[in-house]
Amino acid sequence: AKRDLRDLGLASYADEHCYSLGKLPYGDLTETYTEGVMFATYSTLISKNCSKETRLDQLVQWCGGEDFDGLIMLDECHKAKTIELDAQGNPKTEGRGLDKKEKSSQTATKVVHLQQALPRARVVYCS
Repeated sequence: AKRDLRDLGLASYADEHCYSLGKLPYGDLTETYTEGVMFATYSTLISKNCSKETRLDQLVQWCGGEDFDGLIMLDECHKAKTIELDAQGNPKTEGRGLDKKEKSSQTATKVVHLQQALPRARVVYCS
């Protein structure tokens, strides 16, 4: 993300306002990191600490909740492709039958929850 911003002539902004969620402590980030680009891998998006705090909740809080109208860019979006939704549009978390094949992946489930938590966000899927 930093390299891309530098290529756009935003080197100073990239150095001061580009963060990796997985390298930051759990908890409220809104006072320390007031604006910028927050990078998170899919592994980071599904992670939680021993206190059950999730990176997804942390990211949603940092974005400001459902009023957030910024950009979410999902690179390598094929990694979140295994999704099975129920009648209400929520990810199925339990499969059916012996092989449980109709279950959504953790990554796909978190991506859906992210979009539900930030309904005004602009979402770009790229691969």
